Amino acid sequence: MTAGDEARVAPIDTISQQRFDELAGRAQAIQDLVTMPDRRSVDIDFAAEVAGVHRATIYRDLRRVSGAGEVTVRALAQHKRGFPKGRSRLHPRVETIILQRLLHYYLTPAKPSMLDTVGKIAADCEAEGLAPPARAAVIRRLHKLKRAKVEARRYGRKAAEAATPRHGRFLVTEPWAVFEIDHTLADVIIVDSQHRKPIGRAWLTLVFDVATRMIVGYYVSLEPPSLLRAAIAISFAVADKGPWLSARGYGYPWPARGLPRLVHSDRAAEFRADVFVRGLKNQGVETFLRPAGRPHWGGHIERMIGTMMGACRMLPGATHSSPSARGDYDSVGSARLTLAELDDWFAKQILGVYHNTVHSALGKTPLQAWEEATAGKTPRMPDDPEAFRLDMLPSSVRQITRHGIRLFGQDYACEELKLAYAERKGKVEVKFDPRDLSKVWVRLEHGRYVIAPYRFAHEPGRAPTLALYRAMARATRGERGPAQGLLARRAMAEIEAELAASAKTSQRARRMQERLADARKATQPPAETNDSWGGAF
Repeated sequence: MTAGDEARVAPIDTISQQRFDELAGRAQAIQDLVTMPDRRSVDIDFAAEVAGVHRATIYRDLRRVSGAGEVTVRALAQHKRGFPKGRSRLHPRVETIILQRLLHYYLTPAKPSMLDTVGKIAADCEAEGLAPPARAAVIRRLHKLKRAKVEARRYGRKAAEAATPRHGRFLVTEPWAVFEIDHTLADVIIVDSQHRKPIGRAWLTLVFDVATRMIVGYYVSLEPPSLLRAAIAISFAVADKGPWLSARGYGYPWPARGLPRLVHSDRAAEFRADVFVRGLKNQGVETFLRPAGRPHWGGHIERMIGTMMGACRMLPGATHSSPSARGDYDSVGSARLTLAELDDWFAKQILGVYHNTVHSALGKTPLQAWEEATAGKTPRMPDDPEAFRLDMLPSSVRQITRHGIRLFGQDYACEELKLAYAERKGKVEVKFDPRDLSKVWVRLEHGRYVIAPYRFAHEPGRAPTLALYRAMARATRGERGPAQGLLARRAMAEIEAELAASAKTSQRARRMQERLADARKATQPPAETNDSWGGAF
C-alpha cells in the first residue's frame, strides 16, 4: 500500500454492509494472485469475473495490497469515490500566483486585508487569461502555510514565538535549586507624593523559586533596569524577611530566605555584567542566561509577571495590556496611587493573595509548597551578608592619592585610605550605590570594605544620586569638562531647585523629583541601626 493510499483508508466500521461484502469478494478473488509468481492475463480476467468487477480494478487492488503482508478488507477500503481529496482543482499557474501574492503581499508588516489580496490575485489571473480563484480557495491555501511563518511575516518575531507549540517543560523539584528574575513596567500610572499628579509607570522586579512558585523577593521603584535593581532584588530574595516585615507592620508569613544554586534570567546587560556574575559565583551561585529570542525558556517568570499585571487592572490608573483592552478608560486621569502606595499594594498582593492561592501546577499554595519542601532543611546564607550585597553593586577602579580617591568629580576620604596611601597602595576597587553618591565603599586587602564619605561634608539628607549627577554633567559641560567638587554640588542643588519649581507643570520634573526623594528615603539608615547598606531592606 502506498502512502497516498494509506491516507485514504477508511475505518471498517464506517463501511456499509453492501460495500463490505463487495470488498470481501474482491479480497477473496485476488488472494491467490498475490503470491502467484507468474501471473498471466487470463488469471486477472478470471479473478475479475469471480469478483464481478473490471480487470483494471483487480490490478489496482493488487497494487494496493502490495507489501501489506496480507489481503484484507481494510487494505482495499477507500474513502468515497470521486475527485481525490487534497488534490487541487485550480490551474497550476493560479496556484503559483496565489502563493506569490500571499507571501509577498498579504504576509507583510503592512498587513493588507484579505479582500485586497484576493483582488490582486484576480487581477494577475485575468492578465494571463486564467479564471480567478474564489476567496475561500485563497484562504484555504493560507491555512496550509505554517502558522508560525504566517505570524512572523505579518506580526513579527514575538507573535511567531507565541504561535509555536512548546510541548516540553522546565521541571525543578527542589527548593533553592533555581531562582528566576526579571523586570517589567507595572501596568498602572502612578502620581507623585507632593502634587498628586501623574508621573508615569514604575518598574517591578520579581525573583521567585521555580520549584515552589514562591516569590522570594521583589523591588518596586522608578529606577530603570540596572545592575542596582538586580543587586537589590537578589539580595532581598536571599535575606531574612523578618526585620522587613516588622518594619512595615505586615502580619503575613514570608519564610523565603537563602542562597539558590542557580539564578536564571534573560540576557539583559545587568545580568550579563561581570560584577553580578562574579558576586553570585563568589557565594557558589551559578547563573544561566536563556538564549536570545527564546522567551519560553523563562516561561515561569513570564507567567508570574502576567499574573501580577493582571491583578493591576483593578487599580486606579491601570493601563491594561493594550489600547484595545483599555478602551475609553482614562489611565492618566484616573491615576491615584503614589509609588509607596503601589509598593504596599504589591506587597499585600504577593504575601496575602498570591502566596495563599492554590497554584494549578502544584495543587497547593506556594506558601504550602515552600514550607513542605523546606521542612527540616537549613538554607545556605552568605557568610557576610553586607559583603554579598556590596559585591553586586556597580564598581570602578580608582587610584589612591593623598586626597583619597576621586569619583564622579568628588573626593572621598577616610582614615583607612590615608593609611593605604602611606603604605603606597595603588589602585583599588570602589563600589557605589547610584542612589547615594555621598559615600562609597572601598575594597582593601582580604576583601574588606571600608566606607569613604565625601572629603568635604555635604548637607544631611541632600545626598546626590547618579541620575542627578548626570543631569548636572550635561548642564555644565563646557570646554573644560563638567563641574567638579563643591561647584558640582552647587550645580546639582540648582538643578534640584529647578525640578521643584517646574514640577507642577512638567511630568518629567515630577518623576525626577519623586525618584530623587525615593532614593534618599531608601538609602537613609534607620536611626536605631548602623546599616551601612542604607536601609534598603
